[in-house]
Amino acid sequence: MALSKNMLNTRALLAHKTIIDDSSCPRCNNIAEDRDHLFITCPAASEMWSTIGMPTISFDQDDLWTHNRHTMLHPDICSFAMTTIMWRIWDARDSLIFRQQNTPCNLIITRIIEDLAL
Repeated sequence: MALSKNMLNTRALLAHKTIIDDSSCPRCNNIAEDRDHLFITCPAASEMWSTIGMPTISFDQDDLWTHNRHTMLHPDICSFAMTTIMWRIWDARDSLIFRQQNTPCNLIITRIIEDLAL
């Protein structure tokens, strides 16, 4: 819900609410961390999407949810997979912010695969 309404507490939203001063992405420091940057255009996220075979050249946030309509997988499976991927991107971001641990792309993907194997 927070994701679709753009209410996720990204650094851009927290800065807009004057909770923090710096809205820059903690992973790349290139641009403000809004929803689309965090999950799609950040080089770290873009590398992950590319590695799993979904390049982000023309993605926007809504494309992530509608992309699964063009697959032969059951919609519930696609939704679960997309939610898992987004969660692991968010988790890697939080690990960097709160524990100063940078999670490499291959480890994020390994965790996604482990989560989906459950």
